[in-house]
Amino acid sequence: MKNEKKSMLGLFAALLLVSLFSSLCFAEPSGRILVYASHNEEFAQITVQEFMKLYPKVQVEHIRLSAGPVLARIKAERNRPQASVWWGGGPADTYAAAKEEGLLEPYFSAEAEHIPAKFKDAEGYWTGFYVGLLGFTINDRSFKELGGFCAHKLGRLAAARIQGFNCHG
Repeated sequence: MKNEKKSMLGLFAALLLVSLFSSLCFAEPSGRILVYASHNEEFAQITVQEFMKLYPKVQVEHIRLSAGPVLARIKAERNRPQASVWWGGGPADTYAAAKEEGLLEPYFSAEAEHIPAKFKDAEGYWTGFYVGLLGFTINDRSFKELGGFCAHKLGRLAAARIQGFNCHG
């Protein structure tokens, strides 16, 4: 029974690939794609616009969410996925968790060969495309005026304005 299921899945996958290949070779791509984008909104919009210039018959919609909320949404949609693509930023451990839970399909981009191995999954489940820096700075005078604070209290700064100082993150 187990081998029969594997054979049927293999046959289905082969037929799907042949169908996809045929449609790409003989017809201009068309339809609708929903993308979950987990990087900044401006970058998502520009990328969607450029994609639609290349494929004008494809309607692309995107929803911008941070990586954690995208992962939560994909988990909730496990049995009925809504998006075609999860594309974006966020920490690699989010994508590793999605892989472990069986929520991703492998994909080997031709561009991935230019990315060092430590920034991508060896099995093709995710490929990093940027490295970001996360940090903060403190004005010594303001720090003293505020009475100082411990690193574990930084969450409060990110959530509110404190004595006229804005926190951006």
